[in-house]
Amino acid sequence: MAKDTHASKEARLMIDPLTHLSLLTVLLLVLISFLGSTATYLAQGTISWPLVALTGVPELIGVWIGWKIAHALPARPLKIALALTLIGLGPVLSLMR
Repeated sequence: MAKDTHASKEARLMIDPLTHLSLLTVLLLVLISFLGSTATYLAQGTISWPLVALTGVPELIGVWIGWKIAHALPARPLKIALALTLIGLGPVLSLMR
């Protein structure tokens, strides 16, 4: 199997303008929805800041560590690990009520 060259990686990442616009539109709508719901929860005073700290800080640390791992390892083993994890979680989640 030939190694990917920089040019072939760029070719795979190219997105036609209409798809790019669609993705941008979806992201904008998600951002508007997020900001609106956050403002509503803030106005109602229903945000538990200790819970935000308890869950948000470890989540951000996990995202940062995961990003480092994902960029340090080849994609194929990561895809296999993800597939095995999802296959293993499927039956467990289907049995939970």
